[in-house]
Amino acid sequence: VDSVGRLWAWGRGESGQLGLGSFKHAGVPKVIDALDSNGLDDKLKKNLKQVECGGAYSAVLLDSGQLFTWGNNSSGQLGNGENANTATPRPLASMARRHIQQIACGSAHMMALTTARDLFTWGSNQFGQLGHGKRAPLSLEPRQVRVMSGLDVKQIIAGDNHSCVLTSTGDIYSWGRGDYGQLGHGNQANKDTPTLMPAM
Repeated sequence: VDSVGRLWAWGRGESGQLGLGSFKHAGVPKVIDALDSNGLDDKLKKNLKQVECGGAYSAVLLDSGQLFTWGNNSSGQLGNGENANTATPRPLASMARRHIQQIACGSAHMMALTTARDLFTWGSNQFGQLGHGKRAPLSLEPRQVRVMSGLDVKQIIAGDNHSCVLTSTGDIYSWGRGDYGQLGHGNQANKDTPTLMPAM
């Protein structure tokens, strides 16, 4: 993001992850003009709150709470109810009525935290990283992680195939792939629901 709020992208682009309207690579930085065509005025362009990159897909969160996603969608990680790749940023309509405060991108799954402290996840669930307590292979649309309701979540983090949240009391919950001990539970088991880490 530059000083006037324009978003630039470059590198590999075969899945549309650059957001430049094509599935081609870009050897030099280019402005993602498509964000303008989605109705962003100059004020919004200067208020890109967060930019995240996953495995060949990308996401942008505006200060307004609106989320745009694009790129690889083979596991539903764009959250638009489909699994086709897209080369231009598109607003996530299913979350339009919720003010998103924070996002995180894993390899093929996404997390979003709203100002109401509701946690939503979507995309690949191969290792239980969505936290819904069932091993459906994926979710094409955002679903609330209801076991986290009532907790004051402050920060969300998505690893390659696992997820973590930090609460205002300093508690850390983790879930998803655990074969390298990345969940911090003292074992190498996968978890398909948020599980409290032992106190450090």
